[in-house]
Amino acid sequence: MSPHPIESKNIVGINLNFPQSIDFDACEPLFSFFNLLNIQHYFIKLRPNTFKSFSEFIKSNGLQAYLYYAHTPLLNNIILKDLYKSQQIFQPQFFCRKNYFKQHHSWGFPIFHFVDDEPEIYSFSDDTSIISQKLAQPQDIAALILFRVEEGKFNAKNIIQELDKKDGQIKIKIKPGFKYNLVVIRKLFLYFNNGLQYKINIHDDFILKTQAEIIGEQIDLSVFDGAFLEGDDFFSLNGFITSGPEITRNYKRISKRQYKHDLAHFWLSFSNDHQTKNIKVSRMINTYIDGILMPKLNYIHKNTRIKASINNPYFINNLAALKTTFNVDADQFIFHEDYRLQTIINLKRNLSYKNAHGEKQLSIIFGEFFNIKHNFSIKKNCLTQLLSCGVNRVFFNHDTSFIDTQFITENILPDPQYTNVYRMWITYINRISSNLRDGKSTPKILLLYPGLDQNIRAFNNAVTELEQSAFEYDIMDFQSFINDTVCTLGEKLITFIDKSYHTIILAGISKIPLKALKKIKKFTELGGIALALDHLPCTIEEQEDQSKLDEILNKTWVSDSQLKATSCKTSPTGGKGLFQQDYTKLSQIIEEQEIDKKYPVYTSHKHIKIYVRDLGNMLTVLVSNTSDTLQENVILTSKTTGSVYSISLYDGLLYTVDSVETHEKSSCITLALEGKESYLLRINKQNLPGQENIKTINPASLNIENVPVPSDDWTIIINDQQETGPLGDKSKQIPYGWHPVFYKKNIFIEREKLQKTAVFLELTDLNDWCTVYINDKKAGSRLFPPWTFEITNLLKVGENKIEIEVGHRLSNYMAGYTDITQEIAPVESYGLFGPVSLRIEN
Repeated sequence: MSPHPIESKNIVGINLNFPQSIDFDACEPLFSFFNLLNIQHYFIKLRPNTFKSFSEFIKSNGLQAYLYYAHTPLLNNIILKDLYKSQQIFQPQFFCRKNYFKQHHSWGFPIFHFVDDEPEIYSFSDDTSIISQKLAQPQDIAALILFRVEEGKFNAKNIIQELDKKDGQIKIKIKPGFKYNLVVIRKLFLYFNNGLQYKINIHDDFILKTQAEIIGEQIDLSVFDGAFLEGDDFFSLNGFITSGPEITRNYKRISKRQYKHDLAHFWLSFSNDHQTKNIKVSRMINTYIDGILMPKLNYIHKNTRIKASINNPYFINNLAALKTTFNVDADQFIFHEDYRLQTIINLKRNLSYKNAHGEKQLSIIFGEFFNIKHNFSIKKNCLTQLLSCGVNRVFFNHDTSFIDTQFITENILPDPQYTNVYRMWITYINRISSNLRDGKSTPKILLLYPGLDQNIRAFNNAVTELEQSAFEYDIMDFQSFINDTVCTLGEKLITFIDKSYHTIILAGISKIPLKALKKIKKFTELGGIALALDHLPCTIEEQEDQSKLDEILNKTWVSDSQLKATSCKTSPTGGKGLFQQDYTKLSQIIEEQEIDKKYPVYTSHKHIKIYVRDLGNMLTVLVSNTSDTLQENVILTSKTTGSVYSISLYDGLLYTVDSVETHEKSSCITLALEGKESYLLRINKQNLPGQENIKTINPASLNIENVPVPSDDWTIIINDQQETGPLGDKSKQIPYGWHPVFYKKNIFIEREKLQKTAVFLELTDLNDWCTVYINDKKAGSRLFPPWTFEITNLLKVGENKIEIEVGHRLSNYMAGYTDITQEIAPVESYGLFGPVSLRIEN
């Protein structure tokens, strides 16, 4: 294979999933299309029988790209007959679904079944005095954990000895007045001859080395730059947490608690859809991943990565996170606020952890590439938010077992218009990414994550408030915060690698490491601001001196006896220890703390988020409307007196912003942002001569005239079918169509109209993307609003032809012509809805 391509600024990659049977030669147009778009990073998921043919396809086509293949299918097809050769003292641990197992002869290796499709839990009311329950297959039961809630805590007892092993009957007297739960933990057996589906916990050296030999026979490893493991298959809340000896043999010694009890507690919490935490289990699992899993995966390929869901807790804060690409569920992120907030929290936590270890790559997988279920506008809003969280590589899915690749290659890829659409889409992503990445971030807020607490309600409330405010913030775990080599104190600022923070927030943190508390106290003594929300920390880690807690709290904030709903303690250097019980006042408190001295650009307008990057003689500022509604009269205050420009994400040019009011040492910029709209600004710190690529518009008051274009009597063409009619939804007319809709109309322009400063065509509303032609010349394309085009230089006196091409995503076609419609969005409206008008500026 030829040498790697030079790394480009294109941050977009593709996550490809191939079916069991596929002709790779038919995929050549797909890879050629991706190559046209300068896409050079791929995750490839293959079935074992296709590895060899794919390797030959790559070599014959000379694809120059970074390719990673999936370990998981090969590990899932491991040869059972070789297991008995294992030299490891502890037998390999398997995990399976219990409904696979019937009465067969046991192969003889017992295991714990951890989390099933439906956890086996029996609940009893508080008036129950006798628990009587008949349990199936009693010979497979390893533990029966009886829980009762007493004074807000679980009291657990293993009553396995009360079980009748013959008929499965359990009957025991209990103390009434409590709600009880009986959790069943079963041991299972792997049966050798019944052909079960299974996965394997890969901690056995022999198995991995054998598997490496199998892989070497099937594929040419030189074709691939690395491999990846589907982390959710091995460590997930609804699948498996290893009960292998690396964890269980030391659990009681380290935690002084029963593993089976904690296992059942987790199981019970999970079945009730509660967030579950067990710090000692998490630490042991982290040790397992870092010390055993990752090194041994390298038996198969020297460069191994992991793919895991963003909310999988076992790949957020350990060394494996440095090599993890996170899958963000697009549907959940778009439609479910709790998931969106949790994703933002985990991305920010992960970014801080990566920075602490010198790793700058934060990669995600998000949605489909070919715009199947979500339109460009929705994905644009989501990606702007995800990129602002620190994401700097985005993989899009293309599942060839789910999407009709033949249809794509025959109908979409040959059309130059579609190539142009996707090129614009990638250009937008790259431009947003570069403007958020380039330059130095200005001092901001640091929110500490309550990683030792069970209840993080107050923390989540604080994140909600910060998301609706203008202030940029990071989230950091304690282990990075207390690391003095990467997180250092200075006058009024705390510096973490190349970022600095003027305010630290503790939102509802109950348990905190003593070193972190001492660092916060020192920070306020140096002039920084520490804000505690909801309540002050009330305990430190078990092995530390508890007597130090009150002393440090007194010096940083105030004693509990003096604590009020709102309080402030000021140090001689001007540092402050603030306390606020009401989290809804968070934004107000931050604004009151000399905001103009801390933020180079700020606003008090709610639902506006600002991201500032300092490039020396100028600032780039991303202004985002976080709400779904229009926000007018958004006033930004900038500590500069230079020129202000908007940076076009379509053509890369600078456009002067005319609504700027300059004062002696500052400027005020007034904007209006549509729902979810983002505005990218360049603010010079002083007026600089010789600006290039600037489109200048007269900043004087404009005389604007709006001329409506009638909504009826348009010539409308869909798939060679022509009609005359009004603007509106075309999905009822052709519900399963995929072709673009063409709208044509002639309008008359008077000579005096063309003598004005500028003429714009405004389309108001459409779905999904559009290209505008005036007199057969292209005026431009848009993937998302505002649907406005300047057409000044394309018009002529008299009759002018307008042609508007409106495309839409492929979900309608897929919903009509596949048998997997439940996986596709329902038929969506598409077309030009209007109204259409001309905006003439004098």
